[in-house]
Amino acid sequence: MQKACAQCGEAFEARRSTAKYCGDRCRQQARRRAKPEDVDPRLPRIVDLTTKELRRIGKLDTVLGQQALTLAHRMCSTKDTASSIAAASRELDRLMLRLAVGAAKQEDQLASARRRRDEKRRAAAEARQA
Repeated sequence: MQKACAQCGEAFEARRSTAKYCGDRCRQQARRRAKPEDVDPRLPRIVDLTTKELRRIGKLDTVLGQQALTLAHRMCSTKDTASSIAAASRELDRLMLRLAVGAAKQEDQLASARRRRDEKRRAAAEARQA
């Protein structure tokens, strides 16, 4: 059966009715040129949820935050295999945990600094009154 290659447009003899490309080279080129917008419509919500969580903990504009967002996008890709999506999911889980712990430590340091500041202000106010 004669078909036109979806990548280069050349006619080729297809061995199967589902063949799209004339050979491995065109198939690989098409895969490499795939747009990142090619996502599974059932999954893009994970990107939104990851973005909201990163914004909530104040880590969206950090390197690790952007890495987490990239992993979330990758999990939605229709081009990746199930095992690579599972690996991306585990890595995203570890990264989000690391970011959340870092945010909690940062909040603890901030609370500690505020407490020390308030203690100094109280001591200074008491010294002025005495």
